[in-house]
Amino acid sequence: MNDYAAFFHPEIEGILQEIARDPKAKMLVVPSSGQLIRATHDSRVSIAAPGLTSAEVELLEVHRETVGELLKQRCVIEFYAAPESESQLHRSLDANTRLELRDECSWRTEAKTTIDLPIVDDRCQIGVDILARCVAKDERAVSIAQLATALSRVTPMDQAQVYMAIDLLQRDRNSNALKGYEQVLTRGTSPMLRSYCLEGLSVAHWNLGSFDQAKDLAKRAVSERGDRPVPIINWIDISTRMGEFKEAAIACELLDELECGDLSALSWFTDHEAARSRRGSMLPLSDESRSQVSELLSSTRHASREVLLAILF
Repeated sequence: MNDYAAFFHPEIEGILQEIARDPKAKMLVVPSSGQLIRATHDSRVSIAAPGLTSAEVELLEVHRETVGELLKQRCVIEFYAAPESESQLHRSLDANTRLELRDECSWRTEAKTTIDLPIVDDRCQIGVDILARCVAKDERAVSIAQLATALSRVTPMDQAQVYMAIDLLQRDRNSNALKGYEQVLTRGTSPMLRSYCLEGLSVAHWNLGSFDQAKDLAKRAVSERGDRPVPIINWIDISTRMGEFKEAAIACELLDELECGDLSALSWFTDHEAARSRRGSMLPLSDESRSQVSELLSSTRHASREVLLAILF
């Protein structure tokens, strides 16, 4: 039995069901529209807060940590499961299952396989689903930002703000995403989370046309956690499109030397480049750059060759 199954029990399920049904229970409710959703470290809801129902008070007083963990798990599910988010590349961090992303259907199916792995107990799945209903109430779907806002009310943490920044990035709200990532970086946090934030900042700056800054941030993400293929791939992509092939070669060498039994990020990147090409949303390569990429291909091995071929074609 995993950690979620160990601490989730029928009492919490009953409380959550009551909150989901009660129109007066507003503590977890986060509208999908309206003002910009923000996570702060002072947003923790006290059990003495006015307007709480008796079920909400009990939930916070007795089961706060459990609910926080379940909300975080639901954020993970939304993060990896949505095909439009293109976020399953981050499975390369921790997944033993290689994702073969041939089309949207297989994308959703394979993502579901990997996100189902942490939850092996049916009651945990029920708890996560009920929590989503508590957050979204009568809405049909729940977003990462809504879940992360609810998480910040229950157990504020840096991960909540990172998830909100991710949601903003996916919605092309790049300037707002920048603020979210930067706020996390101003606080002391783990190298892994710093690497994620720097990677997100790199993407946002690229989208805003700040190409040099995007490249530098990608390199910083690599320096924080050199065992992550994703920021290395990002560095290769940016350097190649900027015509900086010496840097691209350095990043290719790093990727080829990386020993991480799973490189599902390569499958993601190939599909991602094809999608960007169809949308016309990527910086095109000049004829000279194409020639340089072809030369670089002759000195690379499997992993970086896959990346360069995806960029080239």
